[in-house]
Amino acid sequence: MDLYKRFGKWCVSTCLILLSYGVGLTTAQAIILNYSATINQGTCQISLDKTALHLGTVEMSAMRGSTLVSAQPFTLQIRSCGDYQAGLTPAIKITGEGMTRDGKWLFRSSADSVSQGFGIVLAKSDTIPLYNQASITNGDYLNLTATTDTDVTFFAGIACGSATNCQDANMRPGRVSARIVFDFVYR
Repeated sequence: MDLYKRFGKWCVSTCLILLSYGVGLTTAQAIILNYSATINQGTCQISLDKTALHLGTVEMSAMRGSTLVSAQPFTLQIRSCGDYQAGLTPAIKITGEGMTRDGKWLFRSSADSVSQGFGIVLAKSDTIPLYNQASITNGDYLNLTATTDTDVTFFAGIACGSATNCQDANMRPGRVSARIVFDFVYR
């Protein structure tokens, strides 16, 4: 029985010693977990059906004032639009370097163009536009009204402005290039 008492005392004292060590070692610690997220407004995927539009070779003699020459279509595809933020209008902003001639914006990249006096007229139209129809200028917006997939047809053609602008003294043959950017934005 003495053995049982000693064993019991030994167990109790060992447990007390272990508990006293444990109390000192298990202090509570705070753990901080930082969260972050980015909240985006609804957006759309936009793409063009062509990455380059070749308008061909045009004789200078074919260039007349107030005329759009060699117009070619291309399509802006608008897909997978999310919910738009209330109070803001989703739009496609159209930009590009160029010049104004005869009240028309002619898109033209000065670094890539060799010709003088020619540029690219851009018009939103389902059919080949006439020169006197409305055209796109640098910084114009195409407002989007629906969240459904849609295609928008544009035409690009070569022009030189009015008859006065297109006089041979003001013109120089060569390559004309334009870089036009279509960017999804909110207004």
